[in-house]
Amino acid sequence: MSEILLIGYESEENLGIRSIAAYLEKMGISAAIIDCGKTSKEEILSWIQRDLPRIVGFSLIFQRMIFDFARLIQYLRDNGVKSHFTIGGHFPTIAYEELLRMVQGLDTVVRHEGEETILDLYGKIESPDLWHTIPGLAYRENGTVRSSRPRPLIAELDSLPFPVRDSKVERVFGLDIRSIIAGRGCFFNCSFCSIHKFYHDVPGPKHRMRSPVNIVDEMEQLFHSGTRIYNFKDDNLGTRTAKQRAWIEEFASELEKREFSNNIMWRISCRVDDVDAGALSRLASVGLRTVYLGIESGSEKGLKTANKHYHTTDIYQAIETLGMLGIDYEYGFMLFDPYSTFDTVRENLDLLAYLGLNGRTIIRFTKMFPYVGTPIEKRLKDEGRLKGTMASPDYEFPDRRLNLLEVVISNAFHNLIFEYDGLGQKLDDARFKVKVLQEFFPGKFDTEGYEDSLREMTESCNFSALDTLYKAVDFTEHRSYEEILHSWWLLDLLIRQELSFQESLKKRVDRFAAGLERCQ
Repeated sequence: MSEILLIGYESEENLGIRSIAAYLEKMGISAAIIDCGKTSKEEILSWIQRDLPRIVGFSLIFQRMIFDFARLIQYLRDNGVKSHFTIGGHFPTIAYEELLRMVQGLDTVVRHEGEETILDLYGKIESPDLWHTIPGLAYRENGTVRSSRPRPLIAELDSLPFPVRDSKVERVFGLDIRSIIAGRGCFFNCSFCSIHKFYHDVPGPKHRMRSPVNIVDEMEQLFHSGTRIYNFKDDNLGTRTAKQRAWIEEFASELEKREFSNNIMWRISCRVDDVDAGALSRLASVGLRTVYLGIESGSEKGLKTANKHYHTTDIYQAIETLGMLGIDYEYGFMLFDPYSTFDTVRENLDLLAYLGLNGRTIIRFTKMFPYVGTPIEKRLKDEGRLKGTMASPDYEFPDRRLNLLEVVISNAFHNLIFEYDGLGQKLDDARFKVKVLQEFFPGKFDTEGYEDSLREMTESCNFSALDTLYKAVDFTEHRSYEEILHSWWLLDLLIRQELSFQESLKKRVDRFAAGLERCQ
């Protein structure tokens, strides 16, 4: 029997609700977690009817899932659930008024960090007249949405217990993979990101790090339960200040002291202008193998729109540095933003061609979306250009031919880039497995041959994608809007050719992956 039930989406372990659950357990309150992505609404209802939790907390990570959560909440209320319903996450924190007005089944919103607020709420759940005394809570009072004062951020992250872990873990070749976090917050204010707004006006330092000893203690604990691969979920790891470099050295030194450190590999996220050869080389000596870069644009105009505070030359330098260090990279990239032109799209394609050179990684991209609370959302609102829905905000481009180009590109590449069974995901999975074989089973398999085959398939994928992308840009740039529509059948043919190629290559990748599966 659990007194608090936390419901969230977990494609990977949701460290937010898992940290809250651990904190509640530490304070003597039983908590359980349900993955709503793998559990039907009927099963969730049955669980609640059996355990009768006092509080059901919903973790809304993705803005696009607002209406999914609203439907689940309504379903539970329609079926007689009387538990207190609260919700947390970036969107609820920022848009709590809209959410409480829209979803009548909700009682409260936990704003900002949730551990201490949900504990306070548990103690005053039967006293709505005292909710205003709970920092970090939004609620209704006589039909009006109100919010209490912000709760100070947790300054000492080491004071929190390690997140509770699921017994079901992602595994590759018998090795466990776990997510972990070294700190909270971010120093920067990218125009498309809601992190800065999430921490806005909250007392306390906006970026905090756990101590290296505390992190390595958790890594060691996970190691002894089977973990060999760690995915650090921090938004970025800083390397440029003396304090940051001292933290990196202390972390690396602490790992070296532990016997397990020679039998692990891990991944971090890093800004382009934080790719420092010395710092990353030191981390590579204790297991760093992959860096995720938020590159976002290959255009100076696009980088300025994204408020990245670096230049395209910094991107090329970062990639060269990672290549020199032998560290793999993944990246985020936005082919389109609200101020895109054909020139910026071409500049973006040129950088994508460089990133995917020789099949070293698959080219991938998305569109900048104006999520709630972001500077780009405000800018589009002020311009009268914000469209779409609360769950899926959108905009059109100043040059309406780009709207047609976006449709072509979305139809041709959505499956490759975004779907779990798409070619891109299959290539990524295969690349990861080859890297694991190289790292943990050296000399046992023909990993050099595997890598050559994978590079050739990735290079073929990139060549076809870039050919299609450049052709689509050429076609739409040199015709009027009306001419594009009149000749749409030619673009449709281009889309079908690209999809046919992807399907053919996907079969090759499937055969390759089947061969890897025999490496057990």
